[in-house]
Amino acid sequence: MLESMIVYLNCMVFDDERYYADVFADECYDVEVFVGECYYAKVFAGECYYTEVFSSECYDADVFTGECYYTVAFFGECYYVKVFIGECYDADVFVGECYFADECYYTEVFVGEYYYAEVFVSECYDVEVFADCYYAKIFVNECNYAEVLNDECYKADGKWFRLVVIIAT
Repeated sequence: MLESMIVYLNCMVFDDERYYADVFADECYDVEVFVGECYYAKVFAGECYYTEVFSSECYDADVFTGECYYTVAFFGECYYVKVFIGECYDADVFVGECYFADECYYTEVFVGEYYYAEVFVSECYDVEVFADCYYAKIFVNECNYAEVLNDECYKADGKWFRLVVIIAT
């Protein structure tokens, strides 16, 4: 899953007012594009159903992954996200008053079975990609800090650990 998601990260592009993404899954993928002002993508990964719509004038997104529900929306220059993972993990994230979509690069990292993380480029953001490990630093508001990696390895205090989720605020 992670390797396919890394490909997915590298294929997400903002093209003027249209949002474009090549979405890959372990078993299969399907993409539909409406030529209007919205981009619409369907992804079938096993029993999961995924949709996204991004544009300057419209938004909508629904993801049903087992018991997980995920929504993404762009409100003008503001970005808002709700994440429900596993048995009702809920995260509402704002940087200041909003994320500035024009100035931010948005990526997704899926680790293990239920892990989701957002990475945004801002004044205090850094991300590094290693050959075997994906390493991301997330700073939110007054630099709340989180590290996310794949389930193969995790580096903390100079040591590598096998870990799925760490969110520290």
